[in-house]
Amino acid sequence: MKMKYFRFLYAETRQCFLHFGELQDTTKGGTYTFLYLRKVERHADQTDSDCRLFLFPNHLDLVILGSADETSVRVLKELLEGRTVGMLILSERACPEDLEGLFGVKELVRLGGGTFHTESLGWRFLAKSYGDGTVALAHGLPAGEQEDAFEDCVMSVKALREGLPCQKETSPDGYGCALGCALYQDYDVCKYREGEEQRSGFRTGTLLFGGGEDEDACREFLREVRADVGEIRFFGLASRYASETRPEVKGAASQIRALREGDGETPCVKPDGFRRYLIGTEELDSGTVADISRDGWYHRPILLGEGEGICCSGLLKYRS
Repeated sequence: MKMKYFRFLYAETRQCFLHFGELQDTTKGGTYTFLYLRKVERHADQTDSDCRLFLFPNHLDLVILGSADETSVRVLKELLEGRTVGMLILSERACPEDLEGLFGVKELVRLGGGTFHTESLGWRFLAKSYGDGTVALAHGLPAGEQEDAFEDCVMSVKALREGLPCQKETSPDGYGCALGCALYQDYDVCKYREGEEQRSGFRTGTLLFGGGEDEDACREFLREVRADVGEIRFFGLASRYASETRPEVKGAASQIRALREGDGETPCVKPDGFRRYLIGTEELDSGTVADISRDGWYHRPILLGEGEGICCSGLLKYRS
């Protein structure tokens, strides 16, 4: 069978929110790996965890630096020590003088405005920078193409923590990751459902807010994402980013309002029977968590503590 395998991991470690992804396609051939990293707010009494929840390959095809601060750069250096990077995307406000040489970066992209687009193995990526140096990211299947190419999708969502890390082998085989660990962990299973009213696309995409967006900027980016990427399953919330110093940025509360309204016509999080995971850190305010929970059982608020994460692995089956 012709398959597209995927593995997405979301975690907090070393004062940063991390999102790692891996794609493998038996039709197009090859593997594509990517990493997104940005700083998060933390409780003052938290300490950095030495737990590395998942294994990085020796080469990453795409790395996105989501915040222009010393902590993000330092953590990126620690995580990718001895590894190489194909493309590095960052805000023009970041200072990466030594990153290009350190990682052997083949292509450096500085975002000063607008949205950067790239695509590999039939998967589309959008990165957009904001004035404070943060970068938002969205990725997924190209909008309008998934139903023509695929006939089925199955994925599982599992918890990661210290003592229960991702057991992914260094040399991935796709099948072992997508189905193997489901035998040994309790997990959510998300499936594509066939039917005239239910046939509305595969929900496999991710949208990560950078934290520099106000409510209007969130909506603007959502319009771009909807036009370019298919349905979103995972949302990374920027928690209470800079709320004390920048009261005009309302953090996760404004992001949730924007997600409910979507592009002005269709909300991104809606009660349609498909689970969606809204991922923040422990600093996510209780009011926002309550708002997410009140939207229904299919909206899952996930609060990541230091050294904790979730893993989504699955497959898309090509049409015969």
